[in-house]
Amino acid sequence: MVIDSKNLHEMSNAVRATALRALRHAKSGHVGIALGAADIITMIYAVFLNPSRDRFVLSAGHGSALLYATLKLAGYRVGELDSLRRLNGLPGHPEFGIDGVSATTGPLGQGVANAVGMAIAEKHLERDGKIYCICSDGDLMEGVAQEAISFAGRYELNNLVLLWDNNGVSIDGAAQTDVNVAMRMLMILMKSMMQFQNRRMDQFLFNVILCWDWGPVSPERIAHTGLKFLMRKSHC
Repeated sequence: MVIDSKNLHEMSNAVRATALRALRHAKSGHVGIALGAADIITMIYAVFLNPSRDRFVLSAGHGSALLYATLKLAGYRVGELDSLRRLNGLPGHPEFGIDGVSATTGPLGQGVANAVGMAIAEKHLERDGKIYCICSDGDLMEGVAQEAISFAGRYELNNLVLLWDNNGVSIDGAAQTDVNVAMRMLMILMKSMMQFQNRRMDQFLFNVILCWDWGPVSPERIAHTGLKFLMRKSHC
């Protein structure tokens, strides 16, 4: 099957609708990420992820319905989506052991650190697996995420693809951090570019794609060269 923009649009709408149906049945859960990040996760599973080699981590674990819907439509045996957030059903946050779920996530920032750990393991074992991770504003408000990201840049984990769903909002309102994360990342990028020839690895060192419109982001643009930090605005 040839994957083109029309296929991706139809698949992402199917993922979005399936996740929303599960949330409506549960009468509980987070709708925003299911609406906003369906295109991203569809692109990952349909175009990039090799199930026999790669792994995906949803650090934004509150968006479990989005992950379960994707896995269900991709053929994984995740159980009935109508059991979401019910006793003996699918948990409100992803848990390792469910078919297709690579890591238990939920505590903000934990999934980012898990993904970095998996990337380290792949390097240590000299395997070619890629680790894909979607994180939220809330994840990046946590120190564990910032330290893990810094570690990934320091050790050049170019098998890690980290995608930030940057919509500027959290459950408590506008996302506030001790510093402006987006501006800091840009400043770090510029500084790292200037320092690269001297091999100074005391900064994050990212290949950054600023995505203001998801449409133009094609498989060719997200080439697997270096650590990616994709910042996606909510109005994509």
